[in-house]
Amino acid sequence: MKKETPVNLIVICTDTFRADYMGCYGNDWIETPCLDNFANKSILFEQAYGESLPTIQARRGYFTGRSLLPYDLNEPQPKGVFPGLAGWNPMENDDVALAEVLGERGYFTGLITDVWHYFKPNMNLHRGFKTWEFVRGQERDPWKTAPLTKFNTKDYVPEHLWCEQSHQALLGYLWNTQDMKTEEDYFCARSFRAASRWLENNADKKPFFLWVDTFDPHEPFDCPKDYAAKYHDDYPCERFIFCYGIPSKRVKPEDIPAIKGMYCGLLTLTDRWAGFLLDTIERLGLFEDSIVVFTTDHGTEMGEHGRVQKHPDLLHHQVVRLPLIIHHPDPALSGKRVTELVSAVDFMPTFLHLLGIEPPDRATGLDFWPTVEGETIRGHVVSAYHAFGSVRTKEWNAIFPTNRGAERKLELYHTTEDWDEQNDVAAEHPDVVDEMKTRARETWPEL
Repeated sequence: MKKETPVNLIVICTDTFRADYMGCYGNDWIETPCLDNFANKSILFEQAYGESLPTIQARRGYFTGRSLLPYDLNEPQPKGVFPGLAGWNPMENDDVALAEVLGERGYFTGLITDVWHYFKPNMNLHRGFKTWEFVRGQERDPWKTAPLTKFNTKDYVPEHLWCEQSHQALLGYLWNTQDMKTEEDYFCARSFRAASRWLENNADKKPFFLWVDTFDPHEPFDCPKDYAAKYHDDYPCERFIFCYGIPSKRVKPEDIPAIKGMYCGLLTLTDRWAGFLLDTIERLGLFEDSIVVFTTDHGTEMGEHGRVQKHPDLLHHQVVRLPLIIHHPDPALSGKRVTELVSAVDFMPTFLHLLGIEPPDRATGLDFWPTVEGETIRGHVVSAYHAFGSVRTKEWNAIFPTNRGAERKLELYHTTEDWDEQNDVAAEHPDVVDEMKTRARETWPEL
């Protein structure tokens, strides 16, 4: 491997992007040609897993390289910060963010994002960036308004999925998208086009660091008709929108193909516009001296365990496994696949090591780059979402409540024999349960 140190860092982060829904991860029916092509020229990590979930927790870990676990379920949130999930808090004052580390070393730093959670009251996730651009309108971002009579939210979901909560979620999204006319008006397109402009304006400011972050393909699942039609042909509404606010218990099995179709269409749309940014990177010659990363924060369920969307207790691979693709200027690494376990908390320390910079002492993650040469750095990875955690090895996944005294028992899945994690075999493998509990107590001592 060449010892030459790359100069720049470009990270493309998405939200709710399932690894197993990509061609490069073995999917043969969902179209992700742009990212598949990127993977062919890069290093693909087959077993990367989220640590702190969901959205904000993941990004705190990405920016600081510091584990948030175990979550304090009683930790107060600053005024204006929501939802009420453990770890959904701003970065701490003592945290040292990736943008701060690089800025202090002369990097020109930029953030382009349509993730509105970055900018809720008291949030500070854009800390350390010299420039930042907020692409408005995702989800319920309080951006645009309209007369109450302009939209009837019952036109966008079947009757059994409509409720007051879904009405409020849909209404805000419909207000924000009322002027959307073409594919270029969708949020991932706007964000990736903005990132392309940033690179065109700042490619001469080397070294630089760009973090581009789109909320897509997160809910609301909404995409142009031609994208949705690739995956399903019988939607319940002229413009079907599936969003948060629709209780999972209302979703019927016959609803799932339409929900999945909209999600897959949005995923393919995100791939297309990620490709637009990757084309810009290539056109500007930046692959020659930059680390370029593609990843996400978590995935989502599409009925595999009886529900759709992510849920704290469903820490299966559909939710916790991350696509992680890294392009390194060394051509010898092109097309390489890594099978060792990698944790999301390792991202920031690894990126810094690749740039020849030592991570701050406060970072707890490891440098996972030795896995590229086949070295094992972790025997297991841990993940957590509010009051549930998981411990995963290459062979097993254990899911359990992290609050002491909870009635729900540990579930155990033998992933090498049961990849989709359908059969809880805890009762049949008490020795493995004990082993996984021992591993879990390294993170949750009171289990």
